[in-house]
Amino acid sequence: MSEMKRVLLLGTGPTSIQLAVTLKHHLNCYIGIAGRESVRSESFFEAVNQSDQLIHVSVQNEMHRAMEGTCFIDQVIKKYETIEDEWDTLIFSVTTDAYKEVLKQIDDELLKRVKCIVLISPTFGSNGLISHYMNKLNPDAEVISFSTYLGDTRWMHDRPSNHVLTTAIKKKIYIGSNHVSCKNVHKLCEVFKQIGINVEVMESPFEAETRNISLYVHPPLFMNDFSLNSIFGSFSAKKYVYKMYPEGPITQYLIRDMLAHWKEIMDIIGKINIKKINLLQFMTDDNYPVRIESLSRHDIENFNHFTTIHDDVR
Repeated sequence: MSEMKRVLLLGTGPTSIQLAVTLKHHLNCYIGIAGRESVRSESFFEAVNQSDQLIHVSVQNEMHRAMEGTCFIDQVIKKYETIEDEWDTLIFSVTTDAYKEVLKQIDDELLKRVKCIVLISPTFGSNGLISHYMNKLNPDAEVISFSTYLGDTRWMHDRPSNHVLTTAIKKKIYIGSNHVSCKNVHKLCEVFKQIGINVEVMESPFEAETRNISLYVHPPLFMNDFSLNSIFGSFSAKKYVYKMYPEGPITQYLIRDMLAHWKEIMDIIGKINIKKINLLQFMTDDNYPVRIESLSRHDIENFNHFTTIHDDVR
C-alpha cells in the first residue's frame, strides 16, 4: 500500500513551495513544511503567517501552466526539533550536505514511524547515507532518490516569501528506490506525468543519482581559479559560468578536466555494476539541446567509443 497521505516537506526554499502545491493538487494529501530558524527563513515564515498559510506558484512560460497554482499549507513548523504528529512521508528539499544534520534534529520516535523518505535533489551516494542512518531506527522505511529537482524555481521577488516563480521544467528526470516493491515510486511518476515531466524508473537509487548533470559539470566549472576568483575576488565585469574564456571559465584545459572527471566517475559506477553514461548524449538529449548542424547524432551516440583527443574536441 502506498503512503503519501501525510507529507512533510523539509526545507523552506522555493522548491518546497512548488512541491507543496503540486502534491496538494494531485494527491490531495495533508501537507506540512518544516525548516530551521534563520535570517532567510524568517521572511518565509512571516509571509506564510500573514497569508494564513496560503502559498502561490506562478510560471514564466505558458507551456508550464500545469505547475502553477495556490494551496493552503496544513502545518508550518519553525524548528525540526519541534516536529510532532504522524507523518508517513518526509521529503528532503534541502541541500545534500544538510541531510544528516536535519535527520539528527528530528525526534527518533517520529522517524521510527515514517514509511517513506524522498530525496528531491540528492548527490551520488545520498540514498545510501540516509538508508544507513535509518537502518538503526526504521529499517523498513523506503528511501527514494530523484536524479534532480524537476526544474528551476525561484522566489517571486528575489526574497523568501509565500510566492515563487517556476521558470523552467525538465523534460525528463530519473527515480530509484531502495525497495523492490515501490508503489510510492509509481505514484510519484503519475504525479509528474500529469505536469508534463517524463520520469524513468531506474533499477536502484544509486543509478538514479548518477543521472544528475551537476555531478559532471559543476565541479570542473566552479572549482577552478577563474570561477573562484570571479566569486570571491574583485572582478568588475560580469562573468558567466557556461561561456568561453574570458567571459567564462571554459577553455580546452577545463574541457579536458571535465572529461577526466566523467571518466573517473564511470570507473567508480562500473565497479558497482551501474550502467555507464554517455556524457555527451546525456548533456544534449536531457539537458542542453544542440542543433544537429552543430553536432551530429553519430558523434553523440558514439561518444563513449572515441579517443580522448576526439572527446576533447567535442
